Amino acid sequence: MKNPNNNQIATAATAATPQERSGEKRRDADRLREEATREKERAKRERAVAKARAALDEAQRKHEDQARSLEAERGEIEKRIEDEDTRWQREK
Repeated sequence: MKNPNNNQIATAATAATPQERSGEKRRDADRLREEATREKERAKRERAVAKARAALDEAQRKHEDQARSLEAERGEIEKRIEDEDTRWQREK
């Protein structure tokens, strides 16, 4: 036969005291604050990465524009060199 006091002892051992519940609430609140802080930091990192990518993309675009411009100048210079070589061959 079961002793009725065993059930009371088990219930008393598993019941949370007001201090324990208060501690749980405080831990939960701390955890939520930490999660919110981590989320803000993650969002800040994502914004920084997006800004860096945008700057890199802009620098890449400027580089490509400059390279195209220089290639066009090179073509013009090479044409002038050929024209001068042709003129010189005729003049000789």
